[in-house]
Amino acid sequence: MKKIYFWGCCLVFLFGACKKKKKEEVEFDRGAMLTNMADEVILPDFERALSSIDSLNTRAIAFSNNPTQNSLDSLQALHKSAWEAWQRIEVYAFGPAETLPYKMSVNVFPTDTVQIKNNVSAGGNADLSLVSNIDAKGFPALDYLLNGSSDATLLSNFTASNNRATYVKNLTADLLSAVRNVRNEWRNGYANTFKNATGLDIGGSTGLLVNYLSMESETVRREKIGNALGYTLVF
Repeated sequence: MKKIYFWGCCLVFLFGACKKKKKEEVEFDRGAMLTNMADEVILPDFERALSSIDSLNTRAIAFSNNPTQNSLDSLQALHKSAWEAWQRIEVYAFGPAETLPYKMSVNVFPTDTVQIKNNVSAGGNADLSLVSNIDAKGFPALDYLLNGSSDATLLSNFTASNNRATYVKNLTADLLSAVRNVRNEWRNGYANTFKNATGLDIGGSTGLLVNYLSMESETVRREKIGNALGYTLVF
């Protein structure tokens, strides 16, 4: 009898607590969430990425003037850190990133090594805005130029002709310009647009975050994993 009484009291307490919780529910403040995302996450991430790419560009200029093993090591390290910093903002490919030549300037892969070699042979000052160079620029192109062979071979190629270092310098300048333009758009108005789009419709900021996060996960699965393994994945 005591057990029945005990469990009966527990049930009353449980259901009573549930009812009480239901009455205390409040509407979620999406505006506050989006403001926090813009001010504390997105804008700082853009600043960090831009700073890393700026350092990369500065080192690329110095390297083109004096290609040594030490400067190559430094350039390779900065390329890696800048690429990692950009990965943090890759998912924010909406808003100004959709209207500016941004993502196609930064991280298109696999890179076109034949086009890169042609651009280097032509002097390294190719017009990077051309459609033919979409696959021959950005972080993947730099990865090929800076890490595509042994350090001894790379340094030999860089010292044999300045064309290769010139092309690297132009690639980093193009990266810097692309990311800076999007950062400026966020700072000069789009951040407020993002914060105020609190609805759950297609143009709402919450929907954009979810949709682009989903798209990036598909990109990782298809291009970064599938292509690297030699598979063409169909969705």
